Parts: sequence; structure tokens; C-alpha cells
Amino acid sequence: MIRITRTVSALLILAGAAVAAAPPVALLKSIAAENYPDANAVVVFDSTVVTLQADGRNVTREHRLIKVLTDEGKKEYATSFDSYFQTYSKLEIRLARMITPQGKVVNVPKQDILDVPMPLWEGSKFVMPNVRVKSIQFPGLELGSAVEWITEDITHNPVMEGQYDGEVVFETGDPAVATTYTIDAPTAMKFRWLVKSGSVDTSFATSGKRQRMTWSAHDVPKVVYEPLMPYTESMTRLLVCTQPDWQTWSRWYYSLCSTQYEVDSALAHAIDSLVAGATTDDAKVRALYNFVDQKIRYVETALSGKKAGYQPEKISLTFQKRYGVCRDKAALLTGMLRHVGVDAYITLTNGGSQTDKELPVDQFNHATVAVKRADGSIYYLDPTVENSREYYAAPEMNRGILVATKEGDDLRYTPLTPADSNRLEVRIHDTLAAGGSLTGTAELTPVGVQELRLRSLLQYLPPEQQKQTFERFLRAFGPGARLDTMTATNPRDLDQPLVIQFHFTVRDFATVLKPKTGTSKPTIRFTLPKAGNGVFLFNVFTWASSMPVRKYDIDFHSTQAWHMVHEMTLPKGYKAVLVPDSLVQSAGRASATSETKAVGNRVVNEARFSLNDPLVTVAEYPALRGLLAATEEIERQHVMLKAEE
Repeated sequence: MIRITRTVSALLILAGAAVAAAPPVALLKSIAAENYPDANAVVVFDSTVVTLQADGRNVTREHRLIKVLTDEGKKEYATSFDSYFQTYSKLEIRLARMITPQGKVVNVPKQDILDVPMPLWEGSKFVMPNVRVKSIQFPGLELGSAVEWITEDITHNPVMEGQYDGEVVFETGDPAVATTYTIDAPTAMKFRWLVKSGSVDTSFATSGKRQRMTWSAHDVPKVVYEPLMPYTESMTRLLVCTQPDWQTWSRWYYSLCSTQYEVDSALAHAIDSLVAGATTDDAKVRALYNFVDQKIRYVETALSGKKAGYQPEKISLTFQKRYGVCRDKAALLTGMLRHVGVDAYITLTNGGSQTDKELPVDQFNHATVAVKRADGSIYYLDPTVENSREYYAAPEMNRGILVATKEGDDLRYTPLTPADSNRLEVRIHDTLAAGGSLTGTAELTPVGVQELRLRSLLQYLPPEQQKQTFERFLRAFGPGARLDTMTATNPRDLDQPLVIQFHFTVRDFATVLKPKTGTSKPTIRFTLPKAGNGVFLFNVFTWASSMPVRKYDIDFHSTQAWHMVHEMTLPKGYKAVLVPDSLVQSAGRASATSETKAVGNRVVNEARFSLNDPLVTVAEYPALRGLLAATEEIERQHVMLKAEE
């Protein structure tokens, strides 16, 4: 790696200026593909300067210069995208140009700079006209060229007046020569900051009534993705804010939502009808939760109002429209519960990533509901999880959550539920023929996150794809496995457990070893299906443990478990003379057992696996990998049958 920090540091000073400097042609020519053999592109510099006013309004100027090394790099950087919310800000393109390998500067024509509404994506129902995307097309981009652009995001409506917070990531999928983040603010604004998962250089200066804080990183290698790594949490990141504590955020969101809970006559009548006959708070909660979860559609909507993206719609309007996003559904359920005397609150959380507790930085992307019991304890409801009998989806466990209260609340964490509460129960009864074929039934009873996954699969996949999917799972019995019929309880009926039953046939399941001489019956040999690492949705463990060594932790997003009992009736006149060894092994957060017994004319295998914490650290990874390898070793061992004398 060539260190060119001094040159780039000078360029970054120019990057914050009002007019872009001449392109650094000599620097670009010195960045050669042979020095970055695993890179598709190199970030020459990435500069962000935030100029703040005391009321929180600001201008964020981003200046990027990227050299393209491969065809994949060309695809990635042929177009740049930046989105903005018209309710909050306006985005302007100040510079867009290419620098050819020969050093020629080509400015991007105006017609190749587009400003359009946020396009629809899968699952979206409405165009969001006040969420817009500015894109820059770089026509004729070639290998060895560089793309450069400057944007200014002019925020005229800050989320929280008089405050500022941000999360800045210093690593990406491309190596970077230099990355900087600068805040220019009044000295009266008091900042706190923290760098996590790495280190960066810092510099601070004051001039009159202004302060300038800069964090920078140089010669940053690319991030190489690993299966199920907690992506953002693994990066070197800066957290910076002026908010003094989480209570400030909690009170702010409580106040923002407090005007939206008015119940009109139509909504009041509906609430009374829904809870008619409910004699306990628990019954009322269930009735109202089921209504909002099942009858209020989750769809993307226009972000309206001064605090669009944070403030929910008025709940009577959401009820009238019968649709809304997470904050709208959460506010509606909160208001309905309060109307019947249940102590409920709207919350802010992040369903996919962990929220850092150390500083009150906005890392939220989701809104749910908290209910406080008479004893002061709290439980949570997510009315956007449409295919679960649980109030809260398992992947949202052990995540930071902020309950919006008048007094202000500290950041809490949702509870970590036991592995058995996210279990897949598998019961197999089958019969082996003397010729080696296998026929039988399998019954799946999922719980928790396993039920959520399977209910979603049954609801959204057409019947033919369902059959193909489950038949693929049955390949754990062997390549000749065929799904003959499948039945399931109604996946839309959340009042009863989901049960799925298969009738299956496996051709050539067992190997029939005929004797060379004599009239003895053949010996039969086979392996039992790979319950743990192959069948019924659990091959994610094989994928996550595929690397010999990991740099990053694994986040499985929930605790989980499986329990399988497999009873096989043997061919008449045969008995088992060899069965797999027993396994009892634990690896910190995970454990596995397997025991196979010959019982009369049957072979019975019972196997269990439990992951008791969704996060497996790098230090714990070898033990988990060893546990899975031990499970696979047991699954490779044969069952041997011989004729009874």
C-alpha cells in the first residue's frame, strides 16, 4: 500500500472550499491496480463538512473522488445516488466530473443529473413524492478513470431543534486513501463523541465563536464481508452528539407524538366493539393488537408534517385509511390501548442492528409499543409482525429500545428469550423397505421465529414453489427424496399453532450390500438425515461457519433451537447391529445432543440443538465450528442392518 497521506490531506482542505480544486491528476496516476489487487475501486478521498447553526440547521457538504480499477467498479460507480427528504432539506449538486486515465477532465452534462421521486421497491405500495433521489450518470466511464462529485444537503428543518447527532462509518467495501468528517459549529454547542471498533485521527480548533472538529482515517483497507457479520457494528464508527442523555430523546418523542392520539367517534366505537367481552387487560391487549396487526396494512406513505419520518399520523386518520407505516401502526395501537385504560407508550428501536448505549445518537429505524404492567414491568408489542403469534418478533430481541415518556426514559434492551421459545419441533415416522427405499411422514411444529418464517413462506409462496422449497429441505434424506403430499393448518389463523405434515418417498435411501456367495440376506447400510445442518431451514449454520477463521462476530439475530425425533421401522427380519455414536457437546452459547438406539424392529434417533445467544463472538467461533463439525461427524456415521438369525 502506498502512503500518500500528506498529498491527500492537502486535497481535503480544498475539498471543503466553496469551489473545487483542480483534479489531482498525479495522485490519481499513482494509484495503480497492482497496489490494490483485491479492489474494484479506490476511494481517493471522502470528505464531509457539516456547517451548523445554533438552532440545528446545517449544510452538509460531501466531496468524493473515486478511481475505478475493474469492470465491477465501473458498474458500481457509473451512477451515484443520494436521497433527501424535502420536508427536512434540499440537495444540490455542486460538482460532477470524470477524470480520464490521461488526466482529461470531463464535466457531466446537466441532462445526466436527475432529481426524481424515490422509486418503488419490492413491498412498497405508494410513491413517496417528498422523498427524492438525485443521481449522477457518468457516461463513457472507463477503467482507470475517476469520478468526482460534490453535494450540499441544506437542512432547513432539523429533527430536534438546537441539537445535532450523527453516526459516521469510516470503512466500506472499497479501500480508502483518506476519509474525513468535520463539524463546524458555534462554540456554545457542547459535543460529545466516541469512536468504536477502531481508531481515527482527531483535531480540534476554535476561532472566535466557532469551533471546528475533524476526525480522519488514512489508508483504510476494504471490508471483506463475512456471513452474518453485524455489518455496521463491525466498522470503525464515530458517534457524535449534542443531546445530553437518552431522556432528552424520550421526552422529545413523547411530546412529538402526544398530539396524535385523539380518538374520534368512529374509532371509539370500533375500540368498544373490539374489547366487548374482554374482562382483563391481557384480553383487551390481545384483541386490539390483533386488529392493528392484521387489519391495518403496512405500506409506505408520503412523509408529511414538520417531523415527517418521526411523527405518526393522527390515529383516527390511520384507522380511517386502514394503512400506515410502523410509527402510524404503533401510535394507533398505543392510542387504542390508552383509550381502554392500558398504560401504553410508543417506542423507538432498531430491528436490524444494535443501538449503542454510550451516547444518545439516533440509530432508530422502527417504532413499536411498550405496555407497563401494574408492577412496573414492561413488555413490548410490534403490530407490524403480521405472521407471528408472538407480540414481538424474535429478531428484535436484545435490541436497544427507547420508551417515549413524559418524564424521559433511559435506553432499555428488549429481553433475550430462551432458545426453546424459537424452536422447530420435527417428528418423523417412516418405514424402510428391504430394497432400500423409504416412505413415511414428517410433522413440523414451529415456535417463535421458526413459526414466523414458515407462516410467511406458506402465505407468500405459490403452492408449486412451496412444494419445491420443502422438497429441497427433504434432500437431507438423499438425492432421491420426493415430497408426495403436504398439508398445513391455516397459516393466516393465528389462534392455532402452525403444523405442517409431509408424506414423502426416498428412492435408494439405503445401500443394499448383497453377499457374494450363499443364501444369506443382504446387509443394509444408510445414514440418517442431516437434521442439524441441512434439513428444515437450519443450513444457515453451515453457511455461517464455512470460514476457517473469522475477523468479525456472527449475529444470528435470535436464539433458536431444533428438536427432532426420528422413528424408523426396519424391514421384516432385520435388526440394527451398528448405530451412530452418541453426542453430548456444548460450545459456550450453543449445545447439541444426539442419541440413536435400536428398539425392537425400530431405530430411534433423538437430536437437539440450542443457540442460547444470537451473538457469537470471534473468540467463541472456533468452539461453535467444532460443535457443528462434531454434529456433522455423527450424521456421517452409518446405521448397519443385518438379517436376524
